[in-house]
Amino acid sequence: MPTPEDSAEENVLTRITHRKAKESPAFSKVIVPKSIFSHPEFRLGEGSHFVQNPVTVAQPIEGLFLAHFPVRSSAQLHRKAGNFARRNLVPGKPANQSYHLKILADECRTSDTFSAKDLQRIAATYAARGPVDESLVLDPIEMTKETSVQIMHQ
Repeated sequence: MPTPEDSAEENVLTRITHRKAKESPAFSKVIVPKSIFSHPEFRLGEGSHFVQNPVTVAQPIEGLFLAHFPVRSSAQLHRKAGNFARRNLVPGKPANQSYHLKILADECRTSDTFSAKDLQRIAATYAARGPVDESLVLDPIEMTKETSVQIMHQ
């Protein structure tokens, strides 16, 4: 989660060093091998949270955690809200899908930029449907030589 105390570092993996103490709601993401992803019947759900048309049985991986950075900067949030607005024009989209992006888009319409404190608040309540525990834990990503090389090639 971004905080006002974050450095000015551009690399999100080294700049954002805190996370929620308790993730609520707790979402999952799917990891898909290339052999399944390229299958003609395979369909990945929006946000990579589920598989719409599985060609195999999904298995949870215990102990694997994803460093997810849905809130990184004011500019990034405005891009995300704009992308949501364009996607929302697609006919047949379920009404309640991406409810959190509708909230974000509404907020972006009233604010041209977000302060560091705003970013922390938005991250704390991202995708929440009720009260949230905003307690933070310092948990920086361990940067290794391999991680640094992967980041440079992205």
